[in-house]
Amino acid sequence: MASSSFSSSSSSIQPKHQVFLSFRGEDTRLSFTSFLLQALKDKGMSVFFDEEKLEMGDELSQALLTAIAESQIAIVILSEQYASSSWCLRELFEIMVRSTKGLLLIVPIFYHIDPSHVRKIGGSFKKSFDEHRRKKRPARDMQRWKDAFAKVGELKGCHIKGGQSDRSEASYIKTIVEDVIKKLNSKSSIASEELVGVDDQKERILKLIHQNDTRVVGICGMGGIGKTTLAKAVYKEVSPQFTDHLILLNVREKYQKQGMEDVVKDFLCRVLNQDASIDIPLSDVIIDRLLNKRAFVVLDDVSDSDQIEDLGVQHLGPGSKIIVTSRDQQVLRNTDAKIHSLASLNKDDSLKLISKFAFKQDHPTADFQDVLVKLANCARGLPLALKVLGSSIYQKPKEDWESLIVRLREYPERRVFNTLKISYDGLDRLERNVFLDIACFFKGYDREDAINMLDCCYNKSARSAITKLVDKCLLEISRDYFDSNDTLSMHDLLQEMGWEIICQESEDPRKRSRLWRLEDIRLLEDDKMVSFADPNDYTFCGENGRHCIRFGSFKLNGDAMDNIVANALLRIHCIAEQLVEKSMVELAKETEEKELDGKIYRVSNYKDEFICFLPRSQILEQFEHQSKDSSMIVELNSDKCSSSLLGFAFGILYDENQNIDFTPRHLLCKWQLKTKSGECRNFMLIVPMDKYRKKQILFDRIMVHEAMPYVEASCQFVMEYDDEDFETNQRYDFKVKKYGVHVFYMDSNRMGRNIHLGDGVECSEISLTEEEDESNISSDNGHESEPDEMKIIYCLPIRGILRLLQNICSLFKGKVELSEDA
Repeated sequence: MASSSFSSSSSSIQPKHQVFLSFRGEDTRLSFTSFLLQALKDKGMSVFFDEEKLEMGDELSQALLTAIAESQIAIVILSEQYASSSWCLRELFEIMVRSTKGLLLIVPIFYHIDPSHVRKIGGSFKKSFDEHRRKKRPARDMQRWKDAFAKVGELKGCHIKGGQSDRSEASYIKTIVEDVIKKLNSKSSIASEELVGVDDQKERILKLIHQNDTRVVGICGMGGIGKTTLAKAVYKEVSPQFTDHLILLNVREKYQKQGMEDVVKDFLCRVLNQDASIDIPLSDVIIDRLLNKRAFVVLDDVSDSDQIEDLGVQHLGPGSKIIVTSRDQQVLRNTDAKIHSLASLNKDDSLKLISKFAFKQDHPTADFQDVLVKLANCARGLPLALKVLGSSIYQKPKEDWESLIVRLREYPERRVFNTLKISYDGLDRLERNVFLDIACFFKGYDREDAINMLDCCYNKSARSAITKLVDKCLLEISRDYFDSNDTLSMHDLLQEMGWEIICQESEDPRKRSRLWRLEDIRLLEDDKMVSFADPNDYTFCGENGRHCIRFGSFKLNGDAMDNIVANALLRIHCIAEQLVEKSMVELAKETEEKELDGKIYRVSNYKDEFICFLPRSQILEQFEHQSKDSSMIVELNSDKCSSSLLGFAFGILYDENQNIDFTPRHLLCKWQLKTKSGECRNFMLIVPMDKYRKKQILFDRIMVHEAMPYVEASCQFVMEYDDEDFETNQRYDFKVKKYGVHVFYMDSNRMGRNIHLGDGVECSEISLTEEEDESNISSDNGHESEPDEMKIIYCLPIRGILRLLQNICSLFKGKVELSEDA
């Protein structure tokens, strides 16, 4: 039969009608059915009603089959002559097929008949089926009709007995309409095109809700990921199970526009079903009334846990269930919620969702397949982006689609950008800066490496900022498959939002706080600030068609490099002098005693360390002692050493062309100081290594020594490996390409005290502020004082060095203007 084949292939047809009316025309067309039809329409429902109801042939018309498939609920009015119509029985069979598959809800109405006669096919219905058999209807059809008829009789429905003892038909119709509305709400009032890829997610939420020990369920994810859509879908299914239920959308926005008191008063009035205003704070009477409520509540887009407390949902009675959606995991943790995190849609669901908005169907037409796949890829699995892009190209020519794809490479879709930026706007200044740094430079980096570099820019605060970004769903921590390291990960659209925020700082890229695109960096060549080492090896094409700079593919020109190195050395001098000006009492407060091999060592928690990472170029001209070997000897001025404190700064350039089978873990710098009398003092600097750091300027506390008549300093560089193929702690010599030493002397008498720095003090780090005094730099060092406006970034990541180039341009013109966020 055509009808059966239609049933098997129409499961993907989307609902067009809310209600399909199935009835026997000669029984009820001009009476009950017409009144019910009008009542449904008065409530704004879309109802399919076959005006003619004529039997034309043995098969249902294609239009009628489509109407059944496009309906959400079928109201079957079973009257005395219903089974006498083969047309009605065929219609009922199609309805039951879709109901069995969960595609259609059925509301049976037993109109002036006994429901048991339907279940058992008795009374007048037995006569009707006997008549069909006498007319030699196909046995297969007869069995299908009888099965469908008996099954609909088993369903719970409305029994209208009729007669003077029964209530009015108007009263029944009112009850039926209310029941239909409830069922529609339960099924879903959300546009079905939005419900792609949420079935599994909904089932997980429902399982959490049905757990006895669960009161609050949190749905968390970035903006546009589908939190509200999922919460609505769950609400429509769960709310009929509660007498009191309420969904409050856009809590964050309502708080901003209406204020806390108005939102809370309106919410509680709706929960308590009262018109009179409610006083804030809540009285004991209101709290007692809430305690007697078993309610189901959805709070959408909550940005602060105080909002949940303000709304009083914690006072709802036993058995109450609360769903909270938020972009901030910490908000949900504060409510003891069981958290469900949403992820982006996969490729298949992404294509299906964008097709629903671009074509109003599940799949694109063949000639649009390729271009729609490209457009779906631009959305990166974000439901909001898929809906916006799909809607924007609906009924537009293919050329417009292709133009949109090109435009999205440079300009984000405004509605998507604004939605995502809500989370960014809620960050403090530190979190915004770290977010932009990761978006521009550190996506895909090892978390600890990124933290080490960012800590030097933000005074050891990067870790807490990254934690908050993860909580606010702006950043993810993923585990590397090969080395099990935690890696910084970010949704592509969030990264593109960060890029757009930087681009909005200025039309001129040279005035922006961060540079990451080759075409922008090349503008600096006009100012002769940067040149590229090899025009054939300066770029690679990353995701989204973005150009990124290869490590070491550019070099700073002489003036720019000299300026950076000079400021690095100036900073080292400042740190050294502040170190020796501290009393031993102050120093002891920063240290803790640690026993190792029977000796007591003071460990200073890395508070006096300076590291500067630089791109590939010759940087060691400012270091007066240089060597290309793995060891070197530096002659010292014994007279100055006798009366001054001795300090060192290292500049190291690693050989990039070495064939190293294993990544070294540490670079060991072994030093020995020798006096005129032959007395020796040894110290060692341990430098953490990774494959990205090709060049460094180094300083830490152990590189400052008290006055003694030293005549010579010797150094050896050794690379330490940490790999299972090597014996534990085994060391191998490693040749650096070039390294240098800068020696400086500080007059201890001028400082007004005799300082003794103890042995065994390990490296540390100090962060200088603009208010700290840097005026006592010895003029013998050959460096000018740092400009008052200049803020040095102590640690310059290889890619992050680009952030300083535009500031250096201003420095050469005698003016430095750095913003607080630079």
